[in-house]
Amino acid sequence: MKRFLFLIIAFAGAAFAVSGDPVVDGKIDAGEYAHSRSLLGDKVVLSWQSGSDGGLFVAVSAMTKGWVAVGLGSAKMEGSTIYIGSIGADGNPVFSEDAGKGHGHAPVSRKTVDQSAVGREGEWTTVEIHIPAASLPFTDRLTAFIVAYAGSISLTNWHGLFNHASGTLDLP
Repeated sequence: MKRFLFLIIAFAGAAFAVSGDPVVDGKIDAGEYAHSRSLLGDKVVLSWQSGSDGGLFVAVSAMTKGWVAVGLGSAKMEGSTIYIGSIGADGNPVFSEDAGKGHGHAPVSRKTVDQSAVGREGEWTTVEIHIPAASLPFTDRLTAFIVAYAGSISLTNWHGLFNHASGTLDLP
């Protein structure tokens, strides 16, 4: 009987670990996100998962020591809510939530994220966020995204011609 109870508790713990919310800490652990997509010849990894609160967890990692960004709500900068970050020259994380305008972006006056983190491991920089359900910058189950990265830590430097991709996320 004790062995049976142990097995039930072990399986329940494993199920909880798999279905738990990601931790917004600027790094992506194996199995942390329910969905993941490699982009740009595996130089970018976009991960996402619906949260237990109805919100959305998103992480984007790129093979760069510069900035990394993900925009939601549009497959172009125009109309996207852009989450961008880097590790500054002083070693501290720098993060901004911006509104895409034409081929540029500027900080928003009203934030949608309640958690954000930027981290770097080796050659990879990661931006990780949580958006509460009431603040999601889109309303459909399918939403367009754009990702980009640059070699510069300045959040305003251009990403170049080949360091961006777009697509659609299917949110369960």
